[in-house]
Amino acid sequence: MRPRVLLLGLVILAGCGPAKTETFQLLGLGTVIDITVEAPPPGWRDELRAEIGPWLAGHSHDMYAYGNGELANANTAWRRGECVTTSAQLTDLIRTAGALEEIHGDRFAPASADLTVLWRLHEAAAARWQPPPPDSVERYLSSAPRMTMLVRSEGQWCATAPLAVDSGGFANGAALDHLVEAIKKRGWPAALVNVGGDLSAVGRRHDGPWRVGIQSPAGTGALASFAVNDGEHVMTSGDYARGVTLDGVRYTHI
Repeated sequence: MRPRVLLLGLVILAGCGPAKTETFQLLGLGTVIDITVEAPPPGWRDELRAEIGPWLAGHSHDMYAYGNGELANANTAWRRGECVTTSAQLTDLIRTAGALEEIHGDRFAPASADLTVLWRLHEAAAARWQPPPPDSVERYLSSAPRMTMLVRSEGQWCATAPLAVDSGGFANGAALDHLVEAIKKRGWPAALVNVGGDLSAVGRRHDGPWRVGIQSPAGTGALASFAVNDGEHVMTSGDYARGVTLDGVRYTHI
């Protein structure tokens, strides 16, 4: 029997046999979240929704850089060079951002929220969108802020120069970890959590490891497939789901 294909951003290739998988879908962090569980107990969706829903709503609001949540308000202060007292959740995010920047150098820039503002990438459907003037981008890049400009002082995070933090590159990972822990504590033997293309496996299916595929940009199914074992993660990003075409030129976040 050939595996059937379910298109979920990433492609989940279902195995053979009697065990049934069910998927719970919800929205958060500006993306679609899919939780697929093999042989789940009755009422599992309501159980997860009751626990995950409030946390996810708070995380999406407070860790979003461009609304009126905690990170957005902190960015307003840091742009003025001020100090901010942060929650434990935002403190962890800042420390993670600094560690990732140190590891990856110029390839990862968490303190780039104002570059996103220049490009209006944070606007889901910007009316009359236009790319920023090239000289404005060049000016930003010539003195681009870094996380090292945000220092800890007397229990606060203080900006030594104007900056604003964008959590978009790693907030999904924090949500993914939280959702995985919520599943593990319930003892469910096999599950996949997919947060907008960032995926983590819990356990194994009855007939072996989970198999997932990379969705073809042409929309013709899986471009490639591979096994994902317990505790393994798959991170993907593409330019075909979101973007703007203007005068024959396609602009995306990549």
